[in-house]
Amino acid sequence: MQHLNIIPPLLQYIVMAMGVYTTGMVLPELVSEFQLIPLEAGSISSLFTAIMAIVTFFGGYFSDRVGRGFVLTVGAALFSLPFLLVGFATNYLTLLICYVFSGFGYGMYSPSLYAFMGEASSTKKGLFVALGTSAFSVGGFLGPLAAGFLTHAYGWRFSYYNIGILGLVILLIQLWVHKRFRTPKRLGTSMQKLKPKRYYQPIIKDRLVLLVCLGMFLAGFGFGAFLTWGPTFLRKVQNLEVLCASFIFSAFSIGGIVGASVLGYLSDKFGRRILNVIVGVLSGFLFSLLYAYIHPFLSLLALLTILGFIFQPFWNLLLTLAQESVNPDFIGTVTGVTSSSAYVGSIISPLAVAALLSFTGLPQAMLICGAIPIFLYGLVLVGYKKR
Repeated sequence: MQHLNIIPPLLQYIVMAMGVYTTGMVLPELVSEFQLIPLEAGSISSLFTAIMAIVTFFGGYFSDRVGRGFVLTVGAALFSLPFLLVGFATNYLTLLICYVFSGFGYGMYSPSLYAFMGEASSTKKGLFVALGTSAFSVGGFLGPLAAGFLTHAYGWRFSYYNIGILGLVILLIQLWVHKRFRTPKRLGTSMQKLKPKRYYQPIIKDRLVLLVCLGMFLAGFGFGAFLTWGPTFLRKVQNLEVLCASFIFSAFSIGGIVGASVLGYLSDKFGRRILNVIVGVLSGFLFSLLYAYIHPFLSLLALLTILGFIFQPFWNLLLTLAQESVNPDFIGTVTGVTSSSAYVGSIISPLAVAALLSFTGLPQAMLICGAIPIFLYGLVLVGYKKR
């Protein structure tokens, strides 16, 4: 019963993940509707992620100062309403403005959620942080399916109506239980007196945190390429219809739902460093196989499921590693700083893929931007030596 307060934030995060995955799924429709060139198409996710990266960097600190519950509620509102309004966009500029505000909300919400989950249990930190990634994976499973079905049956705009309405409904539930919403204590008096600059200095200068941030950047770079251009790769290169592509893309999240909790539990038992090394190296190899060949439907299904199981837990594995590298009073801030590193990578990679398309094909661009960085993430974590 004492952990039931984690349910509303996790439900909201599922909806947010559905929204994140929806963008890639309907990207071909957005390109057609607004007559976008590849660079404009890649800019949608990159701008959204850029705002997330900036806000996330400070969002964890903000939640340390004012409390997790307030930040989670405001972040959910700022994400859901603009995402609903995307469905009413009549031009490319309106579309981008809505994504800016949604990115602001997501940037507030994500680090606060993972900090909240990291404090929910002192003995099973890896498992509880993994529940956040599992929630994201549930949304990643439902999002492409819902977007594929709604786009096929009613048009791409209904995919955005769906996410916006669901988010607002869950927000009302979250507001209803707000008085019962127990959040971790705020910073102690001595920590409250620290100015933001001095508050960030010990984190940014910490060698272990910087190493985790570099791993996050590389993993986020590869993940951003996959998230944005993966559905297009499945539809245009692997020649799948929209419904088949959405089903295959969802298989990635099915694996992630299970993998996040399993690897989170194993990291509590055997250590997070070795798990991160294995996840990065093996995932980089499997992504290379995905992008290098044309696969039968069943092979794609199996490969994406295995990739989801192995790779998707990178987020909780790295965040837990970062949280354990600092004083407990800095958990929210280090979560924000580490998360923003992944978002920076995700900003650059969709644009990098789009730029490479002027010189090479999509498979080659995805191999460079979506497989090699993930392999490097695993190699980087070899150098992590806990104090």
